[in-house]
Amino acid sequence: MPVDQKFVLVLFAAGVIVGILIEIVQRGIGGRSVDCWDVYRDILGICVGIFSCQAIALSFPLQRFFGIMLVVLLFFSAIPLVTALIDEGLAARQFPILADFETPFEATRFMPADRTGRSGKYARTGRHSLRVQLTTADYSGVSLFYFPHDWRGFQTLHFSVYNPARETIILHCRIHDKRHKQYGSLFADRFNRKLLLRAGWNDFQVSLASVRQAPSNRIMDMSAIESFMLFVAREPHSRVLYLDHIFLSR
Repeated sequence: MPVDQKFVLVLFAAGVIVGILIEIVQRGIGGRSVDCWDVYRDILGICVGIFSCQAIALSFPLQRFFGIMLVVLLFFSAIPLVTALIDEGLAARQFPILADFETPFEATRFMPADRTGRSGKYARTGRHSLRVQLTTADYSGVSLFYFPHDWRGFQTLHFSVYNPARETIILHCRIHDKRHKQYGSLFADRFNRKLLLRAGWNDFQVSLASVRQAPSNRIMDMSAIESFMLFVAREPHSRVLYLDHIFLSR
């Protein structure tokens, strides 16, 4: 028995509105944030459900409408995957450079995505760096998560940070491997170092021998480095830093 076409449209609109309202409500929930991709996925799911449900005899115009929308949504939902695959190949070719931000994909290796972005304002090498927005949260910074994880055979990690402020900032550097969670993600089970970030460009070097020996009860697995993080702690006001030319040397 054909279903009222207006009911289908109302169902679609209601699903979209509810998805948007859920994201708005999350703004007031601690530890949650609004994610437009969640709304996008909600719409995609609704279209898949309506288009694929055999029990709903849609008229031809509605079939065409939801069919076209489904194809378009699936196309755009594939873009992050395609971007990730392209950058994975790029990262493998660049290694031991972990990021120098001369391609638009490299900023996607860092989290959180909503407070980072490629910038042409300052650059230590080339024309671009990564702009990092820091907040007044207890810990605010940036993490490199997507990169070649086998650092065996290298001796030093290099990176440059630009501080546009006049005052010196204490910047924390943290590195851990994939086994870190097995040891309770304890402070003593990872590499931690305080760095003095003066005005202008600062070029830092981290001994990977020190990273390897950093865990108190074991040796860090240098074949499975999982995260490289830079952050500030309890800053009185928000700041902007620029990160560039992250690489390993032998």
